[in-house]
Amino acid sequence: LAQKRHNCPGKTEMWHLIDTDPGAKIYAGLKKQITPEEYEARVADNTIMDDIADYDSAPGDTFFLPAGRIHAIGAGNLLAEIQQTSDITYRIYDYDRRDKDGNPRELHTAQAKDAIDYTVYPDYRSHPEGSLLAECQYFDVRRLQLTGDEKPIEHPRDSFTIIMCLDGSAEIINTTPAATGDAPSNGETFHITRGETLLFPATMTSLTARGTATLLTVQS
Repeated sequence: LAQKRHNCPGKTEMWHLIDTDPGAKIYAGLKKQITPEEYEARVADNTIMDDIADYDSAPGDTFFLPAGRIHAIGAGNLLAEIQQTSDITYRIYDYDRRDKDGNPRELHTAQAKDAIDYTVYPDYRSHPEGSLLAECQYFDVRRLQLTGDEKPIEHPRDSFTIIMCLDGSAEIINTTPAATGDAPSNGETFHITRGETLLFPATMTSLTARGTATLLTVQS
C-alpha cells in the first residue's frame, strides 16, 4: 500500500524499553474486533483509544510492530526505536491536542482505514528468549550484556552494524581481517557510553565488545 500510494516502503518497527516512569504505558494493537467503519466512527467521536490495547511498561519490554499495527508511546517512556526506512506515518488520533493557534494536527483517517491490520491478538508484547530481540526481513536486533568481560558482536547479515549503549560503558574493537586475510585491520578501538550510538560500515565484519554495559546491536 505504501509503495502504491507513496512510492516508498511501509514502516515495520520495534521498541525496546530502556527506562520508564511509574504509570507509563505503551499502546499497541486492538483489544477487541472492530470494522473499518467502526474505526472511523470511534475516531470521529474521540473513543478510539478505548479499543487500543495498553500495557504498563517496564525496562526491558519489547514490542514488535509490523506495518499496519496501531501503536503509540505514552508519556514517561525512554525507548530504543528501530524501524524500516520510511517517510510515511498515518496519524489516526491526536488526543484532541491543539497548536498555538488552536488548530488540530492533520489526521489521516481515510488513508489509515485501508492500512490498519484489524486482527486481534491476545498479547502484542514480544517475549524474546536469549539475545535476539527482533528479527524480520528489514532488521535484526540483539541485546548484548557485558559484565566486565569481552564478547564478539554477532554479524548475521551483510550489513552495517549500529551499536547503542543502553547502560554502562564499553569499548568496541574492530577485529576485521585485513584485505589480505593475514592479520586484523589495526585493532581500532571506539569508546561508547550510555546514550551514545555508533555506526560501523558493512566492511567491518568482525567487532568485539568489552566492558560493563548493556548494548543493542542492529543490522539491516
